[in-house]
Amino acid sequence: MFKIAVIDDSKEMTEVVREIAKMQAEESGIESEIMIKTYTDPEAFLDDLKEGRYFHIFILDVEMPEMTGVELADNIRELQKDGYIIFLTCHPEFAIQGFERDVFQYILKSDMEFRLPAVLEQVFEICVREHTEYYLIANRHRMEKIRCGDIIYVKKEGKNCILYTEGEEHYDRKTMDQVRRFLEPIGFICIDRGRIVNIEHILKIEKNEVYMDNDAVLEISRANIKKVKEQVTEYWGECI
Repeated sequence: MFKIAVIDDSKEMTEVVREIAKMQAEESGIESEIMIKTYTDPEAFLDDLKEGRYFHIFILDVEMPEMTGVELADNIRELQKDGYIIFLTCHPEFAIQGFERDVFQYILKSDMEFRLPAVLEQVFEICVREHTEYYLIANRHRMEKIRCGDIIYVKKEGKNCILYTEGEEHYDRKTMDQVRRFLEPIGFICIDRGRIVNIEHILKIEKNEVYMDNDAVLEISRANIKKVKEQVTEYWGECI
């Protein structure tokens, strides 16, 4: 899920930007994968960020009365080091200040209807690449980015999903269904209702057990044995 924050003191402008973002997401084929939250108060937005809310894309109005977009960008970078910032402005001289602050792009509001979709298309492409490469754990206490290739397997335990990497355990409060939907398209397979394994880390399958390269031995449910063996055989045939 790609999360977009739109901050502008004009409610009307936030809705215009929301519609442009939704239309471009549909054009890019990720309309079901975006969430857009709008703010007319920069302080309310910063409160959410301080509480641990994470955004992939920030679209900021530069000319706001209580806090300029340039000041807001500085605050964002103190709270979240990554994410893509886009400035919307009526004045081209703000471009230099924007690029000094690691801003992805600035867009004149007079050009917004045709420039913003093109810029969002670029950012969406980057986010999709990053999203398939990294798994993100974000809550009010911490944010952690894990390379998907380093995840050996995932196990459901109580309200948590535990992601196992070499020598480490990472706890995430997502549902197993959410984790599965994200990981399955990039080389993970479900061996039972509560466990997902990275096919690249499988050493062998013997009877109803899968042996992982971190010495874990995991049981495959009877319902999944045939499917798991077929997927692993197909993968090994293509990649080894």
